[in-house]
Amino acid sequence: MGDLLSSLNSVARALDAQRYGLDVTGQNIANVNTPGYARRTVDLVALAPEAPGTAGRGVDVVGVRAMRDRLLETRLHNELPAQTREAAKAEALSVVEASLGMPGSSIDATLEKFFDAFAALAEMPTSASHRESVLINGEEVAAAFRSMAGRFDSARLDADRQVRGIVDDVNALVSRIASLNVSIGNATSQERSLHARDEQFELVRQLSELIDVQVLDRPEGGVDISIGNGRPVIVGQTTYQVQVQNSVPLGAATLQVGATDVTGEITAGRLGGFLQVRDVNIPDYTSRLDSLAYEVATRVNTLHAAGYDQLGATGGTFFTAPYVYYAAPLSGTGDS
Repeated sequence: MGDLLSSLNSVARALDAQRYGLDVTGQNIANVNTPGYARRTVDLVALAPEAPGTAGRGVDVVGVRAMRDRLLETRLHNELPAQTREAAKAEALSVVEASLGMPGSSIDATLEKFFDAFAALAEMPTSASHRESVLINGEEVAAAFRSMAGRFDSARLDADRQVRGIVDDVNALVSRIASLNVSIGNATSQERSLHARDEQFELVRQLSELIDVQVLDRPEGGVDISIGNGRPVIVGQTTYQVQVQNSVPLGAATLQVGATDVTGEITAGRLGGFLQVRDVNIPDYTSRLDSLAYEVATRVNTLHAAGYDQLGATGGTFFTAPYVYYAAPLSGTGDS
């Protein structure tokens, strides 16, 4: 009778274990498209026999664990910021590209009309209409340079607005990840913390899309996160928010963690991409545009000063200086 009861108990435990395994399989299938969800697996253990001469007492469930590859997750957190940085740069610079216009329909077309007007005046130097055409086209050249500089400035301001918005998103994710550290640490078993760990993994992935992060697993579960050159933003349940300060003279956003300026340390993620566009790419384009304006104005002024007006007086300055757009715009004001 005892052997029969033992066999029945063994069969019952086996059925319970397999039923539990089917429940876990159903959970995996149901969450196949759930962001952050890691496939579960059931850990089974063989029960030792109660007495000599018996095979054992069947099987029992030890627990459930998530099938995660920490190496792959670390690689993901390291590679995602570079990918999203390039995507952010492409997004911002596509607007700049549209501002530049196609060859033959941008500043080059305005300059061509201006030089054609001068060529027509050279053929008929006494023509009042040709002189007026040179002045009108000179003003159009100046306006084209000012307009392009204004578009660059608008693109820089748009990138700065993106930076401020992303910082708000970063701080929101940091707070949510830290709160999950508390939930995971307070869980009475690993099984009870699996859903919180899945959610936390997804949030860390989203954070790594916004900013380059370094993630360190905590012994009791959860993560510590730092940004830039090892500046901590999450330590256990404690968070250190990224603060935005307005720089002078243009009022661009600078980023601080505590009292440390970390703006130059953020090089990846969408935040790093927009910072590079704002602080490197657009200023470079503006500098090149300014150099072009300076060269055009200097060469035209040199040639114009070597000529004479209708009364025989030497030509004056055609374009006024300076040519730095944020100080004083270029304008065509000379006499032909």
